[in-house]
Amino acid sequence: MKYLYIGLLRNSELGLIEVEQDNTNYRRVELGPGDWFFLDEDKKDIITNAVKVEFPESTNRWGIITHFGIFDSLYKGVLLTIGTLNNMKNIEDSFYDIRFEAGSINIPIEIFDKLQV
Repeated sequence: MKYLYIGLLRNSELGLIEVEQDNTNYRRVELGPGDWFFLDEDKKDIITNAVKVEFPESTNRWGIITHFGIFDSLYKGVLLTIGTLNNMKNIEDSFYDIRFEAGSINIPIEIFDKLQV
């Protein structure tokens, strides 16, 4: 299994966009091969995060976070899949943190077919 990078997405007039990485203390979170496990060991069609995913604290406004994205690299790269948050997060000011508990991000194994070798 390869490394995957989780990013935060928000709605805009252009559709879903990622939180700006320039000056907001935002960055994607890296998860390696040992950070995932199969949700159903018999089927092996969905993987879930085996560890807590924690984003850095915001240093200013990130907007209303509605989705997460799984990317193939830390910067730029290909958006492999999108998931909707159960509860939107309005990041209006500094020192707000976002985390996903272990087992809360479920993605289809097919996204690995999109990864460059």
